[in-house]
Amino acid sequence: ERVAKINQLTAINLEELTKAKADEIKEELSTINDQAQELYDNYIVSLTEEQKGLIKEAEELKEYLLGFLTKNDAKLEEGQTFQSIVEERCTPEIKKREEEGQALLMHVVKYLEEFDYKMNEYCKNLINFYLFIGELLDKHRDNIKNLEYQHELAVANFADKNEEEMNQREELLTEKIKNLKDSVFHTQVHHRLDECYQVLDTMTKEYYKFI
Repeated sequence: ERVAKINQLTAINLEELTKAKADEIKEELSTINDQAQELYDNYIVSLTEEQKGLIKEAEELKEYLLGFLTKNDAKLEEGQTFQSIVEERCTPEIKKREEEGQALLMHVVKYLEEFDYKMNEYCKNLINFYLFIGELLDKHRDNIKNLEYQHELAVANFADKNEEEMNQREELLTEKIKNLKDSVFHTQVHHRLDECYQVLDTMTKEYYKFI
């Protein structure tokens, strides 16, 4: 399950990666880790109980053998008893198997602990990396939105200012045209016409600055 969640995390496109998505997978991984630990604990308990059961069966077989020998009145050498024979032949083997079982159990516990630790470290390091990247991307997106807003605001302010200035230029041009029409002398006409052209040039420059 942890591998599946890691694959889900690494499959996210950078365009879609956010800190919130990485946090969500982190929480899911935390739940899986808890479940895995519980599973390991139950597995160890099961192995321990199974080993105890095997030792108990061996002790029962030893007692059965002692009863069998006693019941059939097996021949004994001088100084021997049925109990001493059973203890001499069976007890060391039972003890040996018990020690082997304990060693195997300790090996399994160590392996599971090391595997779980390495898996947790791998998942933690990877998720922290994606959380870091997700946070950076979130900030980058916020910065882009802020820049777009500032740009739109600047454009709107400039448009308002430009509209106001253009209205003033139009009023000035209207005034200059009126003066031109009211001009009587030839020299006045040229002067008034130049003034009109100057206003038009200014309006044209302001227009190109806006676009």
